[in-house]
Amino acid sequence: MSKILLINPPLSSEELFARGAGGTASIIPPLGLAYLAAVLEGEGHEVRIIDGIATDASIEEIADVSACFDLVGVTVLSTFFKRCIELILRIKEKANIPIIAGGAHATAMPGSLLEKGVDCVVMGEGEETIRELAGLLVNGMDSNLDRVKGIAFLRNGELIVTKKRPLIENLDSLPMPARHLLPMDRYKTSEARTNRNPSHSLVASRGCKGTCTFCFKGAFGTKFRCLSPKRIVEEMFVLRDVYGAREVAFWDDSFTTDRDIVITVCNMLM
Repeated sequence: MSKILLINPPLSSEELFARGAGGTASIIPPLGLAYLAAVLEGEGHEVRIIDGIATDASIEEIADVSACFDLVGVTVLSTFFKRCIELILRIKEKANIPIIAGGAHATAMPGSLLEKGVDCVVMGEGEETIRELAGLLVNGMDSNLDRVKGIAFLRNGELIVTKKRPLIENLDSLPMPARHLLPMDRYKTSEARTNRNPSHSLVASRGCKGTCTFCFKGAFGTKFRCLSPKRIVEEMFVLRDVYGAREVAFWDDSFTTDRDIVITVCNMLM
């Protein structure tokens, strides 16, 4: 099958956090990329993740590594959009590799990435979309791209946005994030959030019914969906037994939306 590289762009703690907070801030794993990697591995692809925030990898080093892969995926948030563009342009200079971009910024403003050399933008949840794209893009831009839901791309200079992909209703259908591809020893939760490190991260739900004006819900939508209590507890024990977690930090937008699920999880833990 294909060799696929997924990248969290390189940023130092000094760039991410102001006023000297880098030493105590949370450095959390890119679980979005880890979910994509788990899906791709399930399809038989060879996958690697480079987390440029947790490691010391430079743009030049990542671009050199990228040349050895058939397909590259980059996660893009608005806060480090410029760094993503620097990385994408450097990869394109090194080799003619298809590049996919995803994440909140990519979903909100796909054209801003496509005009910089990205071949395809994944809009919204990416697991089912990346499964389809992996088979198409590695063989070059395909005329069947417009049949893939939830993407944007350029065709003869025209922006094409395909039909919206439905949200994943059953989150238990997703494999656990491929944490084995991440430098798990590099991650930590802020001392303001935890009493005991290592404190590893978990995202148990997607979607939020809130109406906060500052929040962008384009990726996961406003419909609350949650892993089953059994799956949540199973993942918590994986974090403890495999990765040595002494605490588990929930990074959901609104995990406590469903009171019954939270109480069931607590009862199962007891």
